[in-house]
Amino acid sequence: MKKMVFIVFLLVIAISSCNMLTNVPPNTPGSPNPINNATWVNLAITLTWTCSDQNGDPLTYDVYFGSNPNPTTKIGNGQSSASKFVGGLEYYTDYYWKVVAKDGRGGETSSPVWHFRTKPYVIIDDDFESRPVGVPNLPWANYVHSGNAYGVIWDFFGGTNRTLEFSDPDVPGYAYLLTPSGWPGLTKGLLQFDIYTEDGNGWTGVRTSNWNPYVGIGFINSELILFIDDYTTGRTKIMNVNTFTWYTIKIIFDYTAHEVDIYVNSVFKGKYDVNPSVLNLGSLQIIVFSDHECTFADYDNIKLYSYTPGWTPSPEFVEPVSLEVLSTLSSK
Repeated sequence: MKKMVFIVFLLVIAISSCNMLTNVPPNTPGSPNPINNATWVNLAITLTWTCSDQNGDPLTYDVYFGSNPNPTTKIGNGQSSASKFVGGLEYYTDYYWKVVAKDGRGGETSSPVWHFRTKPYVIIDDDFESRPVGVPNLPWANYVHSGNAYGVIWDFFGGTNRTLEFSDPDVPGYAYLLTPSGWPGLTKGLLQFDIYTEDGNGWTGVRTSNWNPYVGIGFINSELILFIDDYTTGRTKIMNVNTFTWYTIKIIFDYTAHEVDIYVNSVFKGKYDVNPSVLNLGSLQIIVFSDHECTFADYDNIKLYSYTPGWTPSPEFVEPVSLEVLSTLSSK
């Protein structure tokens, strides 16, 4: 009997030793959330992942996180949960993270480094669908008009699509929306809008302070064109356009590189220089011009996002200014 007990004891020791000798490190952590290279991620999120162990060992995790592509800041140490909350993130900022799984027996496995980008600061994102029909009364801009020119929010040709429409039936008049100025540090971002005109002779467009850039539709050299004007070199033709046709204009601006990329209906149309003395986007104006007639011009889906990492409006955010001083706004 004693001999049998001794044999069983030896078997237990042998099996235990075998298990120790054949320990397999944890499998590579995977299935990250947010997914790798995700964009528009919220500023407070819970990171999650999955991991398993071939030996069935309970796992713990060290979590590394930061804005460095090789994250070294440990925000989770020996935790048993496959999740970690992070908050207080900056707008439009790249973050990197990884997880090291440990099995408690000396085995450990690191995940790849995962990456995501937080959402940009949204300054304007308006499709006018929730706006009442009538005189524009918008939280992000002042409405100004002169003479017989006017602006109105209406159901486009009686349909279900609500738009912002301007009309300037005589040369002396003008009508526009003007946002507050005072966006220091807004050096990179996206400006996007849909534009439609019924007039082959008028001028209408969207321009920033100091006209860098000013993009619109106008009649020049017997052609109706989409143009860009930087207030220094004058209007440059981007492409010919037609009346009674909607165009989606996307402008990716970068004042640090003194250039903008123009897309029309998702097609890249070119890279254009802006005045190097302009340091940031200072304000935004949507206008039917004061020295041309423009029967009808419609705008929709106006977006302005900051692609400047960590940018938010400053406390110096000021009220809209007048047309007369628009071209002399400070770019500081």
